[in-house]
Amino acid sequence: MQVGLLVEDHHDARAWLERSLNTAFPGIKLASKSTLAEGCFTVNNLCRAGIVPDIAVIDLGLSDGCGIELIRKLKLKAPECISVVATRHEDDTQLFTAFRAGALGYLLKHQSQAELTRRLSGIANGESDLSPAVVRRLLSGSGPTAGSNAEPLDAFGKATLARLTPREREILPLLSTGFTLAKIGDLLGISRHTVATHVKRIYEKLRISSRAEASVEAVRMGLIDP
Repeated sequence: MQVGLLVEDHHDARAWLERSLNTAFPGIKLASKSTLAEGCFTVNNLCRAGIVPDIAVIDLGLSDGCGIELIRKLKLKAPECISVVATRHEDDTQLFTAFRAGALGYLLKHQSQAELTRRLSGIANGESDLSPAVVRRLLSGSGPTAGSNAEPLDAFGKATLARLTPREREILPLLSTGFTLAKIGDLLGISRHTVATHVKRIYEKLRISSRAEASVEAVRMGLIDP
């Protein structure tokens, strides 16, 4: 049985997201909370019981604090958990910080039930859901530059690009576009295991930890268009 956590302080939005989670993951055991404190308490209790949440959907603007704190806690205590941001606006200035904290995707609360369900399923299957608008914002001067811990880039991103092997340069844009590891393997004629090894090396070289960051880095290096 899958275990999920939802932290959202608006009643209507919480009910909307609950339905989406239950549809995307039939039979999920869902803990639905309305405050940051309740969310942190729930994570602590689950971890003490040896239970790792499979997915957590977290609002950033909670009444008693920022949901990014909970994303960081999950990254530390339950790194296998898929953390997803729930936001009203695609250009939320906190999205970048959330991705750097460990979020692997985001949901727009005003989307239809069918779209929310589709996006949840996609994120859980490892698909990247960063839209061009979000990538452009993450690359803009309005916030820190994605991959800021990586080695400095020249005007064309060649310093980091040069660190990737030809095969890694093939895999990065496919990974960023949302293909599963198995699909990438099929396209390139290699095994899923080999793809996973390449992805691990890409993450290490670029000092990133998610497909969201991979999408940004692929754009910076000119491997895909925003």
